[in-house]
Amino acid sequence: MAQVIVSQRLARVPAEASRLSGLLARHTPRAVAEVIGIEQQVIVRLATEFANSKGGLAVAGGMAAQYPNGADIVAAVNVLNYVAGAVGSLVKFGADLAIGATNTFADLASLTSDMAAGKVALLFVHGANPAYSLPGAFQQALGKVGYKVSFSSYMDETAAACDLILPDHHPLEQWGDSRPRAGVIALQQPVVQPVFDTRPTGDVVLKLTGRPGTFQDYLQSKWRTRQKTNFDQYWMDALSRGGVYAESSSRARPVHLAATAAGINTAAAVQAGGDQEVVVFPHPILHDGRGANKPWLQELPDPVSKIAWHSWVEVHPDTAAKWGLSTGDFLLLKSPFGAQKFPAWITRSVRPDVLAVPTGQGHSAYGRYAQDRSANAFELLGTQVNSYGGRTFAVRASATKTGEHRKIVTTEGSPRERGQGAVEVLGLTRAQALHAGDHPFHHEETPEYAKDAVEGWGERQHERAAIGNYAGDHPRWGLAIDLSKCTGCAACVTACYAENNLATVGEQLMQRGREMSWMRLERYWLTDQKGVPQGAVNSPMLCQQCGNAPCEPVCPVYAAYHTPDGLNGQVYNRCVGTRYCSNNCPYKVRYFNWYNYAERGGEWEAWPEPLSMLLNPDVTVREKGVMEKCTFCVQRIRGAQNQARLQDRNVRDGDIVTACQQTCPSEAIIFGDLNDRHSRVYELAGNPRGYHVLAGLNTRPAITYLARVVAQETPSHG
Repeated sequence: MAQVIVSQRLARVPAEASRLSGLLARHTPRAVAEVIGIEQQVIVRLATEFANSKGGLAVAGGMAAQYPNGADIVAAVNVLNYVAGAVGSLVKFGADLAIGATNTFADLASLTSDMAAGKVALLFVHGANPAYSLPGAFQQALGKVGYKVSFSSYMDETAAACDLILPDHHPLEQWGDSRPRAGVIALQQPVVQPVFDTRPTGDVVLKLTGRPGTFQDYLQSKWRTRQKTNFDQYWMDALSRGGVYAESSSRARPVHLAATAAGINTAAAVQAGGDQEVVVFPHPILHDGRGANKPWLQELPDPVSKIAWHSWVEVHPDTAAKWGLSTGDFLLLKSPFGAQKFPAWITRSVRPDVLAVPTGQGHSAYGRYAQDRSANAFELLGTQVNSYGGRTFAVRASATKTGEHRKIVTTEGSPRERGQGAVEVLGLTRAQALHAGDHPFHHEETPEYAKDAVEGWGERQHERAAIGNYAGDHPRWGLAIDLSKCTGCAACVTACYAENNLATVGEQLMQRGREMSWMRLERYWLTDQKGVPQGAVNSPMLCQQCGNAPCEPVCPVYAAYHTPDGLNGQVYNRCVGTRYCSNNCPYKVRYFNWYNYAERGGEWEAWPEPLSMLLNPDVTVREKGVMEKCTFCVQRIRGAQNQARLQDRNVRDGDIVTACQQTCPSEAIIFGDLNDRHSRVYELAGNPRGYHVLAGLNTRPAITYLARVVAQETPSHG
């Protein structure tokens, strides 16, 4: 792409970059297309769009930096940003904090060698579980260390192999600071008293060295060196702001670009051999395995595969057809460093010549929810250090069908929308052309013959809303969800678990179709004209709080009812379990509690000690035989309304924040009053990108989705 931009003068290339044209000459689209399998025209189109964007930014890192040519990828991205004019404006180079301040994988490999040679007499392990992530070499070397101490709060693989365990405080219980980037020093302070009999690692180290005081005293003494006068005020200000924030000096610094471009090797990622290329990638939920001991995270489906509670291997359909493989069939992957077997998940989201396996599972310790579950993908990787001191997460391995099969634990529905408009997508050009008042997704919600009846019903609802109204016109609570901001992280789903005391049901019941999450993240594939996936689009789905709710009139005991402020309420102690409401819900967002998950000794105990401590006292714990659903965190709504009454005022926009909104890192979810013309949710509900899911059913949802904007102008819903 950089070669196209320079050779065709698509951007105002910096003067110093003119010497790059000769060095980039061998990276022509034709030459690169033969290596990576992407058509030449696509490369040229992407380069043109990137240069013409006037604000495009190429980002390196993540898994792309963990391949054998990871350093080359980062270097190429720097060159691309430079020739497009982003360096100095969007990209600024500051202090190199990592140099001399952090360790690399090469240092860990060196430590492992010293341990194996018996050169380490005492080993402290804090904030890591190398016996799991380096299962072979490190575990063997650990046995040759004289004395081993773990500061883990959990009995993980490394702690189980240590001679002494000194559990550290939880991060929410202790003091600390960090320097995430130049100019910023973040300050950490306790927000709760210690729950268990633990001790801060800093206190232990200070006591071992014979220094008086606690780690808090030590931390403050270090901060005193930054502010000699009026320290108490400086300290309190830093605590209230969460640290010290200042602009760091930056510069464009186009250093060694010529050498960088000359040294990039596009063929470095191509390896010879008859085996399959296997990529080991971090699980989006469990990460490197640190989250595997938490049932909330185990039960949270992967945003792409929608698989929970176990690992898998991703196989392209062409490869699966060649091997006679179906979803759920086990593949034995054998690399030069180890062998593990995984159930297959057939998907077009991976290349035909690549297998992909997530990390996170396969623990031999680490508690009841993580232990002896699935397989450890780290077993396939070696401990060799690559050319830039890192670890390579790609390996050649043989793949053999074992003949075993298991049912995949997945919450995936149909990968296609089947023309229902559950997720709307707009091309960038069309989205930019929209004006206020446009309705590209307009649906006629009410048949002509029913309009009079619906209008009359609406008037009666308005009359009901006025009864008992204590603050002017009654609100109509609603959400706006911007799909262009949604990253699919599923933090909102777990936040709903935490806020509303949702039970986890475990792998066995989830395999049988049981799920208690009030909010799910639906995933649909966008495909090209040939049916090849061009990407996934995510859509949070929860109770739509319908104005014409199909669930309400079918309940024989009036457990499902309509509140004056527009919520589809649910009276738990009225529910007799007919499940008519769920049958009538087109969104399938009502969940029936088939089991008493809190029952000790039963099939599944949702809140064994100490997990019972996480229950929200503002929300009741439901018994079995009860239908439950989202109510926009009604406990938060009523709390804010009561507070406003005590202060003799109306509820202000922003006073009420739902759990999903609070947790969304990209602020894709906005809550408020649809009757308040000055609220953010009212403004977003009238956005031209806005639409209602299944609007043609005339359910009149209170949730407005804003269509996903994509670069491709004519995406197809696969």
